[in-house]
Amino acid sequence: MTTKYKSICDRITQRIIDFLDEGIIPWQKPWVGGSANAPRSVSTTKVYRGTNLAILGCAGYKSPWWITFGQARKLGGAVRKGQKAYPVHYWKFPAEGDCKSCNGGDTSCVKCEGTGRYTPKFAQLFSFNVFNASQCDGLPEKYYEIIEDSERLNDFSAIEKAEKIVEGYKNPPTIFHDQQDRNFYSPPSDEVHLTTPEQFISNEEYYSTTFHELVHSTGHSSRLNRGNDTRNRNSNNELQEYSREELVAEIGSTYLCGIAGIDRDAVIKNSAGYIQSWKKKLEENTDWIVWAGTRASKACDHILGTEYGK
Repeated sequence: MTTKYKSICDRITQRIIDFLDEGIIPWQKPWVGGSANAPRSVSTTKVYRGTNLAILGCAGYKSPWWITFGQARKLGGAVRKGQKAYPVHYWKFPAEGDCKSCNGGDTSCVKCEGTGRYTPKFAQLFSFNVFNASQCDGLPEKYYEIIEDSERLNDFSAIEKAEKIVEGYKNPPTIFHDQQDRNFYSPPSDEVHLTTPEQFISNEEYYSTTFHELVHSTGHSSRLNRGNDTRNRNSNNELQEYSREELVAEIGSTYLCGIAGIDRDAVIKNSAGYIQSWKKKLEENTDWIVWAGTRASKACDHILGTEYGK
C-alpha cells in the first residue's frame, strides 16, 4: 500500500469510525427523499458512488447537493465558518500515451509490444473535501431544495420498486424460499436460500436481506469474480476475506434499499456489539472501506444493469 493511498484510506476510515462512535452505521443509513435525492456533486450533477455515498448519505443534511469550498465561492456563496468538511475520493484511470521504454518498434517490449503505445495498469486514488449546500450561505436557491422524485409519478410502492430490482437482475442466481431460520448465498451452487417472506418481521427486512444475498452473488466467477466460489475455505485468510465480503454485501444492500425507497431505519442493526465489531475491524484494516465501497457500487450496477465508464 503506497503512502498516499494509505493516507487517503486512513482519512476516510476515520470519518467512518467517527460515525460509529456516534452510534451511526454509515453503510446502513441511506439518504432521505427517494432516489432523486441521493447525494450528488454540484460540479458534475452526478450521484456519488461507493464509500462516498455511504459517508455523505448519513451526514444528516436535507439538501442532496455537495460542493467544494472553492466552488461555493464561484457560485457567489460561502461555507459558514466552523463547518466540518467531509472527505470524498475518486480514482483516476491513466490515459494511453507513447511508450517511453522503446518508442515503438521493439516487439519484445513488455509495455507496448512494439506498438509504441502504452497504458499504465494502475489507477491513482485522489481525495478532497466537500460541504453540503446546507452548510453554505448565498448559493443559488435550487441547491437548498429537495429534488422532486419523478419516479413517484409511477405510483410504485417501495416494495414494488424492490421487486422490480430483484426481477431486473439479469442472469441471477436461483432463489429458493426453503429455510426455517437462516438466509444465505451458496457460491458452489450459485443459489440464494431464504426463509419465506412471511417469516420476516417486515417487508423491509425481507428485501434488505434479499438484496444482501444478491450482492454476495455478484462475486461469483460468472459475474464480477470476487472469488466467492473459488476461494480456499481452509485458507488462513478466510475470515478476513469473509469479513470484507460481508462489508460489500452490507453496503450494497443499503444502496439498493435507498434506490427502492425502503426505509432502512426499520432494519438497521445498531447493537453496541455490532458497531464495535466493525469499528475494530476497520481500525485494523483502514483500506477495507474504500475496497468494499468500490465493489459494492459495482455489484449494484451489475444487479441494476447500469453501465458506467471509467
